[in-house]
Amino acid sequence: MDLSELGLDLDDYQRFVQTNEYTIEVRAYTDADLIAISNSKGSNKLQKAIYQSVKRWGNASANNDGFHLRETELLLIQNLLDGENSGLDYGGFLDKNLKTAKYRGDRHETLSRSEVLTPARERGKITQVRFYHRYNDGTNTRPVQVRVYRDAHISTSKPTRPDFVDDVKDHIVTALDNRDYLEPYDELVNEFIDARSRDQLYDGEAAYRSSKMQAFSSLVDQYIADDTYDESESQLYEAVIANIGIELAQLDLDDSQYPAVSQATDRPQRENDLKEFFEDYCDYELHSTLPDFDQLWDHLEHVINRRHQTPVDIIETVEQDYAL
Repeated sequence: MDLSELGLDLDDYQRFVQTNEYTIEVRAYTDADLIAISNSKGSNKLQKAIYQSVKRWGNASANNDGFHLRETELLLIQNLLDGENSGLDYGGFLDKNLKTAKYRGDRHETLSRSEVLTPARERGKITQVRFYHRYNDGTNTRPVQVRVYRDAHISTSKPTRPDFVDDVKDHIVTALDNRDYLEPYDELVNEFIDARSRDQLYDGEAAYRSSKMQAFSSLVDQYIADDTYDESESQLYEAVIANIGIELAQLDLDDSQYPAVSQATDRPQRENDLKEFFEDYCDYELHSTLPDFDQLWDHLEHVINRRHQTPVDIIETVEQDYAL
């Protein structure tokens, strides 16, 4: 690459180059419509210039500005890499006076759902995850800290080989393929909370969001084996269960094409909150008939009360059993 083509002051980059050239690696995954660019040595200004050049070389259209990973998708990538969480960054707070919040901890600690982080968890969005991944470089296995950002920028604490990028690409594709089931809980509530608030003036929005989130969190604790996920990934499972429940609530579950499930073996610990959430979503967002919660719960338990290794397993189960 000739840096003079990028319109940059070459004096800024003499510590990198002496021949007016800068070498980067670009991996084009044509099967996934993704491009990965190595930019570990460049400044932000140089990285941006390279990114714009690659877009031009690829004849990227004006509406192809990349994508952003939602908090559930960030957590899914961590889950699929068997990550041990060591940090979370939050932004996008409902309270506009708050800008950012950060959590850092040893990967063997379990503080991500502590009371200290509850306000950030309930009122903000995860914009970065940090976790340790057991990476095998072909000679030995070692822990490498991986940082995945909302804009899909990824960095590691130690050098990795191209096979690691290939794995990350596969997991990003998995996240994008399953986006319909990964809409974060807070975004689901956003879809109907204004209409609900107009109808029920004296029911506080903050209390509603908190109680329903705690209900889904309790459901994860009750049904998802704790040896299959990192504590920080509870939000991911909560969202998957909420989205699947919404899908099931729109079906005629008496139809013979759907499984004839047995009565649920247990009841959710915060049943009333879950029942109210699904009824409110159907009422205020879908404008449909309220679901029979007992029947809905029988089918929802049928899906989640199994031995799953990842959230994707749960999604595949419901898609197979209910032809979604």
